[in-house]
Amino acid sequence: MLQGLLKLFDTTGFPPRWYCGPMWVQEPIWGWMHIISDAAIWGAYMAIPLVLFYFLRRRKDLPQPRIIVLFGAFILCCGFTHLIDALIFEWPIYRLAGLMKLITAVVSWLTVFALIPIIPPILAFRSPTQLENIISERTQELQKLTQELQRQVETHNQISLELEKEKEKLQLVLEAGGMGTWNWDLKSGYINLDDFEQGLLGLGKENGIIRIEEFMEYVHPNDVHELNNALQVTSEEGKEYNHEFRFKNSESDYRWLAGRGGIVHAESGEVTHMYGVNFDITARKNAENQIAKNEQKLQRILGSLTSFVGVLDIEGHLTNINRFATEHMQVQDDDVLGQFLWDCPWWSQDQEARKQLKQAVKDVGKDKKIRFDIEARISDEETISLDFSLVPVYDIQGNVKSLVASGIDITSRKQVEETLRLHTRAIEFAKNGILITDAQHEDDPIIYCNAAFEALTGYPIEEALGKNCRFLQGPETDPAKVQELRQAIENRVECQVTMLNYRKDGTPFWNDLQISPVVDTSGNTTHYIGVQADASERMRYEQSLIQARQAADQANQAKSNFLANMSHEIRTPMTSILGCADLLFQQIDEHSSKEVVRVIREQGQMLLGILNDILDLSKIEAGKLELQKSPSQISRIIDSVISLMQPIAIEKQLEMSVHYLTKIPNFALIDPLRVRQILMNLVNNAIKFTDQGTVRLEVVCEEKGNFLELCIHVVDTGVGIEQENLNQIFEAFTQNYRTLNKSRSGTGLGLTICQHLSKMMGGEILAESQIDSGSRFTLKLPLEKTPEMTQVDPDSLDRELNPHDLHQISDAKIPARVLIAEDSRGIQFLLTRLLEKKVKYVEVVENGQLAIEAVERAQAEENPFDMILMDMQMPVMNGHDATRKLRSLDFQKPIIALTAEAMAGDRESCLRAGCSDYLSKPISIESLIEILNRYLIPQS
Repeated sequence: MLQGLLKLFDTTGFPPRWYCGPMWVQEPIWGWMHIISDAAIWGAYMAIPLVLFYFLRRRKDLPQPRIIVLFGAFILCCGFTHLIDALIFEWPIYRLAGLMKLITAVVSWLTVFALIPIIPPILAFRSPTQLENIISERTQELQKLTQELQRQVETHNQISLELEKEKEKLQLVLEAGGMGTWNWDLKSGYINLDDFEQGLLGLGKENGIIRIEEFMEYVHPNDVHELNNALQVTSEEGKEYNHEFRFKNSESDYRWLAGRGGIVHAESGEVTHMYGVNFDITARKNAENQIAKNEQKLQRILGSLTSFVGVLDIEGHLTNINRFATEHMQVQDDDVLGQFLWDCPWWSQDQEARKQLKQAVKDVGKDKKIRFDIEARISDEETISLDFSLVPVYDIQGNVKSLVASGIDITSRKQVEETLRLHTRAIEFAKNGILITDAQHEDDPIIYCNAAFEALTGYPIEEALGKNCRFLQGPETDPAKVQELRQAIENRVECQVTMLNYRKDGTPFWNDLQISPVVDTSGNTTHYIGVQADASERMRYEQSLIQARQAADQANQAKSNFLANMSHEIRTPMTSILGCADLLFQQIDEHSSKEVVRVIREQGQMLLGILNDILDLSKIEAGKLELQKSPSQISRIIDSVISLMQPIAIEKQLEMSVHYLTKIPNFALIDPLRVRQILMNLVNNAIKFTDQGTVRLEVVCEEKGNFLELCIHVVDTGVGIEQENLNQIFEAFTQNYRTLNKSRSGTGLGLTICQHLSKMMGGEILAESQIDSGSRFTLKLPLEKTPEMTQVDPDSLDRELNPHDLHQISDAKIPARVLIAEDSRGIQFLLTRLLEKKVKYVEVVENGQLAIEAVERAQAEENPFDMILMDMQMPVMNGHDATRKLRSLDFQKPIIALTAEAMAGDRESCLRAGCSDYLSKPISIESLIEILNRYLIPQS
């Protein structure tokens, strides 16, 4: 059991969570966020059970304590689960974590099952609504009792109040001094004024009694009518008299008076008197006028402000708001005036903002500066940021009379600040070293660098500040790179260099540095920003690539040299073998001997085909196979293929035919040699894998936009290919093993080379096949349209004489002298035997030096050679050097190169050396006679 417990803490095979993915290391903040959050949750989950257990100990009378215990255990298990999750980042105790989560799951379900039996009693509890109804009934009863008690108190207070009013009236008349009393006898029309009233009105004591008409003479003409109406309403309707008017107390000075009063009834109910008081309100009126003017001025100011301004009462109700605010907040005045500021539409849904604004209104009179940033939603799609402030307005007693709220739209500033913050954070956490220099200072000192710069160079930030970047340079730093950097700084342009720098500990590193100037609004460069990256690994990698490329080039050159040598070594004896077989075939008559020679020729040609395939594949892989496009007749290429393959088909008793399904161009710009090579391979394969039936070529040419598409289908009735092998047959050294036997063997390179050739010409080869029914191979080639190209019937085109029949033109000798420079005795023998029948004189030498001597000797004897057949690879002096030497000696006659043509460039190198033409080994009789006819017949 102890081992089982210890196994729970065994971390073998489990990596810490820090190493479970690259992003934990690249962005560790998320890992620490997990650890801190899990630790905080564990602390909270530990506190909850402790509080519950403490509660249960204090309230043992509560029913069903088991569910609370289970709930506490559930919370405790959850807490330990979070604690283990935090520890796994460093201590991968995944087994203990799994067991802990299992325990948590069991406790969770036990809690669920424990809740089921206590649900019915819980459902029987009274709802909050029922409890509220009971409380409401009890409250109503209490209110009734309270109302009854209040009525009794009010009755008592009313009696006391009446007595108090009488006392206040006397005090008002006698002590206040600011009011004068009057009593108007409605029947007589006289008004009785007390002393203070007389002084207030500016009347002498003799005028203590004045008629109402005389009183009206002192009232401002504009106020007389309204005053009469007010007095009439009071006397006739019994309403309280409350009116303000202007009274003349000098020749030109009017004083504002406010009158308050009422009527007196006789016992009969008749209204006999009006009494009341007047008091001076001139100062108040003047203040009100001034306030009105100030209000108007304030409104004009508010209307012209380009910020959000509102006036609040001390409770926070919005009493005024400027036009700018309503327009930008998209509301009307009536929509918001009278509401609490925090209830306005742009904050009504933001509880945090409402709470903040309420607290601001409470704190505004406590000598606190109320200013903070707050978000305001002005529409469903747009939220703005405000720089909000709240300022109190005091009255003359120093009490807060109102509040002025203002907000400046800082949305753009916030966005700029956020962008700046993000950029700053990005720079701080960038892996590249970033520094800023002061371009206005003479030495361009560093004024900022991030932590990556310190990590890259080893120099602390405080040590780098104030210095020029040259302290990173060392003895191996390239002066040219330093000068390039200085020149860019002088010219105030960007620059990127990779130079060797040195860290503080002296270790060198390759620094990929890019500097960019910072230009102010005037176009002056104020700073430079430099971005640095450690390019040491890249430089090492580039150096390794250079070395690897050099090694690959050397290996490729060695391969090319090897292939060239091997091609020469193989083709040279093959030339002798095939040439001698051709000669022998013409000289013998015995049938059995001819069959032996025929087998030698066929097997030699097969070996030559294998060699050609290997060389072509090597050229393709080396990228040195080049196309030689020329205007060519498609029908002639197809005819040449048919003429070569027809005998093989006849030998296997196969029917072979060509069908032109559409018209074809009179000529096409293609590489005829490579097209013939592809068709030869496809037709040869069709014949090889067909034992009976037909081999058919179908030719179709159709327009495809700005080009023609030529499709040549090679269709056979052979053994077919499995569907799963159709794609594999185009792979190198891959064959269809189902049909492979000794009579159908090969290298498996033919289709691979043909597919590469077709793609080099912009086309492709497609294959379709069915077992025991045959195959269809399609060569698709795009043909470029030209103005001279026309679509014609193939039968209308002229057919040229087959090159293989050229040697039959004439059997007469050409009166010419030919020099053969060849080191192989077999080739010497073959060429001598072939040329003795065609030319007047043949001479043979073994190397290039002897060839030069023979040419000089013949010229001295005034019997020069008319043609030289020059092998390119010979001892003492090779063919290239010998040809150049002969041309330098002004030898103008044809020099024909004998080359193995191993790799691309062999032909071109021969022509560059001065050769007139070339023959590829093995040399056929037809190609040799063609060269003789081309260069010697016109001279004869």
